[in-house]
Amino acid sequence: FAAITGLNGDTFTLSGEGSMSGKDVNGGTAYTGTGSTTSTTQGFNLGTLGLVGVGSAIAGNYTLVGGTDAYTLTPATLTVVGTTVNTKTYDGTTAATLSHAALSGVLGHDQVTLGNDTSGTFATPNAGTNIGVTAGTMTIGGGDAGDYTLVQPTGLAGTITPVVLDLIGTRVYDGMTDANANLFGTSGVLTGVNGETVDVSGVGVLASKHVGTQSFANLGTLVLSNGTGLASNYTLMGGTDQVIVTPLAITVGASGQGKTYDGNTTAGVTLASNGVLAGDTVNFHDGAANFSSPNAGNNVAITVTGITATGADAGDYSFNNTATTNATINPYVLSLTSTRVYDGTTGADASLFGNNGVISAGVNGETVDLSGAGVLTSKNVGSQRAFANLGSLVLGNGTGLASNYTLAGGTDWVSITPATLTVIDTTTTNRVYDGTTVDALNGATLSGVFGNDNVVLGNDSTGLFGNKNVGNGKAVTTAMTISGGDAGNYILLQPIGLTANVTPLSITVTATGTNRMYNGQSSDVVVLSTNGVLAGDQVSLADGSATFADPYVGNGKTVTVSGITASGTDAGNYVIADPVTTTTANITSAGFDGTGVQGSWIAQLQGGLQPAAIATPYGSSDSDAVGVFTGNQQMKHKPIERNRARSDFRSGLSLQFQNGGVRLPSDASP
Repeated sequence: FAAITGLNGDTFTLSGEGSMSGKDVNGGTAYTGTGSTTSTTQGFNLGTLGLVGVGSAIAGNYTLVGGTDAYTLTPATLTVVGTTVNTKTYDGTTAATLSHAALSGVLGHDQVTLGNDTSGTFATPNAGTNIGVTAGTMTIGGGDAGDYTLVQPTGLAGTITPVVLDLIGTRVYDGMTDANANLFGTSGVLTGVNGETVDVSGVGVLASKHVGTQSFANLGTLVLSNGTGLASNYTLMGGTDQVIVTPLAITVGASGQGKTYDGNTTAGVTLASNGVLAGDTVNFHDGAANFSSPNAGNNVAITVTGITATGADAGDYSFNNTATTNATINPYVLSLTSTRVYDGTTGADASLFGNNGVISAGVNGETVDLSGAGVLTSKNVGSQRAFANLGSLVLGNGTGLASNYTLAGGTDWVSITPATLTVIDTTTTNRVYDGTTVDALNGATLSGVFGNDNVVLGNDSTGLFGNKNVGNGKAVTTAMTISGGDAGNYILLQPIGLTANVTPLSITVTATGTNRMYNGQSSDVVVLSTNGVLAGDQVSLADGSATFADPYVGNGKTVTVSGITASGTDAGNYVIADPVTTTTANITSAGFDGTGVQGSWIAQLQGGLQPAAIATPYGSSDSDAVGVFTGNQQMKHKPIERNRARSDFRSGLSLQFQNGGVRLPSDASP
């Protein structure tokens, strides 16, 4: 209580304790109103209260009893503690959200609750930190709320964070990882809170250059600046940023590849596009490429379908899957090759090639017809004579079109083989054996020489027999030759069927007689010779008989030689002109041996034979002999047989010494 004033300035203080009729302001009835100072007078019980004089005042002069006592009860003050300001993202308003507010100062078990404690007001709507916040009008409630007055919290501050802007854009593939500001919003003008706008500038960096939804590798140089809103109220950090990269549309062009006619429409093309960015790897492929016609021609249309692409960057492009172009189908080059016989000209007639001028073209079994004649570089025999020019050779339709084929540019040649020359009018010569195989020919001339060709027949006057020997109708072979400037273009056939006779060479035989003693016989021994046998030939002469006209003694007696024959390897090549000839010889008296020695021929015979065997008409034998005689005999002797006279021999036989032996007379007969 305050000091109590008495009379005359006396003042007193109270001691002890009184009691009120109720604890509540306004009789315990709750009241409302923040910070209300309204007081309510309550009933009072003095209890132990007593006066204590201050100074000179005497408490006994005064009493509290019977006085009109009252007290004024004012509300207690409550404060709010623990209040925090929730951080918020910029929303263009100053509204703040409070948390954790609690009452401080509630007495005892008073029932007082805090209300309207979650709202406040930022001093500015803009993003920032430690922004002052004014709490809203917090209230108290509960059964004892009337006993208190609430003091609003002060010194509150909070944070308004910038709005995170997401950058979402779309652009066409450009081969780069760039994300230019103008991709986002409306050409770089971004819409924020409550229709506010901010501007973005710079270039971000994507994680990949390729087509697809690409996130950012980093924001690069992208920054915000004020638009209708403050840039500071917004941020790009932490946004979900992406750019949808769409394929770059390009046109794939086709370049046709010429080909040689092959009977089908299949075409080769090269695909390319100048829209592919530098450094990118894109390869184009066609599904099919076909000429509009299989036939040869210039600028034949080609349709390309099923175009696809491969390569590391193929997916970054969109392109046409069909294209058109053209190319040339060149005629199929036909090569003309053949062989013909030399004819003295440079002509190469169409009939030489293929099947009598029908050329198998080799494409799907087609044929074309060839007519005219080409010109060779040389008329002469040779392998693969080239064409000087095609001359009048032209192609015509067969089972295939001639226009699909050409002779120009072919490897054309004709091998020319030699023509055959024959020899006519050749005659042979019958002749006498001369030890050679040579025969003389006459009248031979060449047949088959073309035009003015220079060909001369040689070695045409001599033929050869198969051997040197005599014969009739013997075949004669030749080794004729040809020469001259054009001889190499011909093959010479030797004449056939030539024959001639070779007749024996006649020779003359000369006989030389032998002088002998009289022996009662007219025979003689002669030596035959001739100088007509050619050197090297083997011919031996023999006579059938050589006889004197009579057996009588005489000088220069004529000896007639007859039955002269020839033998030996070459005997058949000769004919003896005189198979009977004559010579002369002497027959001397028996008393002489031709050397002037006189004596009996018998004595000489006996002396010459003893003690050797005695010659008989049967041969020679001892006086007694055992065995079979094989001499000049007609009978077969018995094992033991004596020599005896034979009635079948004439008497008077004489023997003659010759060459150290005994010779029977030539007129001895069996």
